[in-house]
Amino acid sequence: MHVLPGTHIPDVPYEQLEAEVERLEAGGFNALFVLAAVVMHESISFDHLVEVTRFERPECFIHLDRMAELGAVVCHDDMYRVSTTWHRAAVRLLRRRNLLPS
Repeated sequence: MHVLPGTHIPDVPYEQLEAEVERLEAGGFNALFVLAAVVMHESISFDHLVEVTRFERPECFIHLDRMAELGAVVCHDDMYRVSTTWHRAAVRLLRRRNLLPS
């Protein structure tokens, strides 16, 4: 699955969310750093995400694609944001990992 502009990714049912959060966390620090950038900016373009994270474009794309597969990130009008279902879980995860302030 590729994260394409205008693509709607369905939200993850609540009962599956905990397992999906663990899968996201298993993606490593760089994946969480990309997620933190999306959360902090609320809505961010791919080019701006590359600039903010200072990761190579392919690495950013891989992390966004993986998050989209999990239902964590959605793209509308070339802007990426955390899905409504995932927002609270993402913030808790990032705070626990000290990537967002409490």
